[in-house]
Amino acid sequence: MRWTMMLALLLLAMATVGVYAQAETKPAPETTAEEKAKAAEKAAADKAKADADAKAAAERKAKEEKEATEDVGLTATKGDLTDFIKKYLPGVDPAGAHDFTKIQSPTDPQKRFEYTHQMGRLLQFYVKQLDMGATFSKHFDALSRTELKDQPVFMTLYAMLLISFPPGRPNVLEAEDLLKNAAKVADNYEYPNYLLARILMARHGNRRPLMEYVERTLKLRPTFVDAKLLKAEILLDPDAGDTAAAIKLIEETLALDNTDVEDFVQATQLYAIATSTDQLVAKVEELLKRPSLEARRRAHARAVAAQVLAQAGKIQESLPWMDAAIQDIDTKQDPRFAIIARHFLGKANADLAIQLRQRDPKLTGENRKAYELLVLTAKNYYELAATYEKDLLPADMRGEHAEHYVIFLDVSLEEPELAVKWLTDYLDKTTLSGNWRTRLELVLLSMRARTSSDEAIVVRELKDRREKQDTDGLARALALLAGRVRNGNPPKSGELLNELLELLNYTDRSIVAMAGRLAAEGGLSRGGDDIAKVGEALGRRLEKETECVNDEQVQLHKLMAQALRRLGSRKSEARAVRHLETLFAKVVGRTPDELLSVLMEWLDEDYLEALTKAIKDSDVTVPERLGTSARRDPATVREYLTNLAKALDKAAG
Repeated sequence: MRWTMMLALLLLAMATVGVYAQAETKPAPETTAEEKAKAAEKAAADKAKADADAKAAAERKAKEEKEATEDVGLTATKGDLTDFIKKYLPGVDPAGAHDFTKIQSPTDPQKRFEYTHQMGRLLQFYVKQLDMGATFSKHFDALSRTELKDQPVFMTLYAMLLISFPPGRPNVLEAEDLLKNAAKVADNYEYPNYLLARILMARHGNRRPLMEYVERTLKLRPTFVDAKLLKAEILLDPDAGDTAAAIKLIEETLALDNTDVEDFVQATQLYAIATSTDQLVAKVEELLKRPSLEARRRAHARAVAAQVLAQAGKIQESLPWMDAAIQDIDTKQDPRFAIIARHFLGKANADLAIQLRQRDPKLTGENRKAYELLVLTAKNYYELAATYEKDLLPADMRGEHAEHYVIFLDVSLEEPELAVKWLTDYLDKTTLSGNWRTRLELVLLSMRARTSSDEAIVVRELKDRREKQDTDGLARALALLAGRVRNGNPPKSGELLNELLELLNYTDRSIVAMAGRLAAEGGLSRGGDDIAKVGEALGRRLEKETECVNDEQVQLHKLMAQALRRLGSRKSEARAVRHLETLFAKVVGRTPDELLSVLMEWLDEDYLEALTKAIKDSDVTVPERLGTSARRDPATVREYLTNLAKALDKAAG
């Protein structure tokens, strides 16, 4: 748009120059006063239009630049977060040189590499640690409509985002296009080639082009540690790899003292993959003897050894390693590591408690005391991790370990009341990001719903999760409500019944089916007009299903039929049967398995027998149950369903 406007102004200027030049070479003819007035009026109108166009263009430009550079939460303007990032990612300055609202475009190869490297580390931190992928997606989309869109550094950073967000559904094709364009614009830029190799690696692509990208990257920058470690990963491929060469590259990285801690950790983990548990432990012991190995790397090396031992089933042996790792580093200097280490120790002690109980379910002799000590130790470590997170991390990074702790209390220790009390106090006294506060409030709501007989809490949880489209959370909440029904506590309040009926409009059919079954129980519990109300709602929702061709639709039809039969509203049952008949009317050939499965709900012998007893009028009879061969004939099935609907109408009175 800006280029179009500039071109229009240029053409206007050229045309004006032509008019002026012509005016200098030819005498202007005399004009009347009226013509002069019209010309002046036209000139004024043209000027007003030009001024308006220029103003609109300026406003558009200002809007684009504002969208692209406004602070939408991308800069670490809060002091605590800025300070944390500087400690966590040495060399990164989120509010200065590495401000994402002021993306730079260095052309010097060394400066460009260093800038891309640090911006990439920060981007991954924002997306993975702070869950800001959606914010960055919006930001980069706005920037892609500015002059930055043609800059190789911007294209590379945008590709990094597309590769990592949304999780599980990355936009790899667009990322590839950006990286290939960046490599074309700057053929001495190593990062596009490296990231193209990473994409191929994730796709399990052909090894030859994958290695070509890596070699091209290393040719441009032989000291690029990330590329060396990627090459090591490729060489570890059991089908076409070279383990010895991979180990050599890994050891070269481990020998360096000036790499990022992330690279050091990755190299240690790759060494574990390339060798054995015992060899990894020996390598860590060797690294710890190196005088130049600074404290943070010592701690991480020990932590990797602990994790590898635990994964190998040697949990007891892993504990001293993680205990020593904690001693290596000041908690306030690296609180994130301190938290993860405590979480590891909590889980390790909990796993040991589980193993002990599996070996001795009755916990005889000293085993009971040992078990209780392990559980208490696990609880203390989980709580310590949550406390450190609250006290030592920026507000944007709090919440994860609080959730771990309350789930441990609620599920592992089976102490939901204690979990509710702790989390209530935590939410009252802790500053959190909006996302984490909402998430933890829903966890609290869910626990309260299970420990309280107050249905208002259940209603609030279902409503909150419905409005947030939290399908998994809804499934859990409805499953808990179903458990109440099995224990003889069906929905009783009108508010809860209405919320269940509201869920019949939800987008996920499994939620609709669960809500329908529970609504039927609620209708029966309340009786009276509510039975007809629920039946009407179930029938209306079922009629929205205009086909039955997949498992999801089959299950919905079957469960809704069961709900209607459970409810006992003959009028609504007749409505559902007639709807099923309309589906059979569309069948060409034999009855498909999907519809046959639904039909069986209306061929239940006990159901037909009860219906027969309910009909007093001799003029209307319940149709005879269809045999196996008759069920495969759509015309016969339609006749059966038509007669069944008539019988249900009669039973309804």
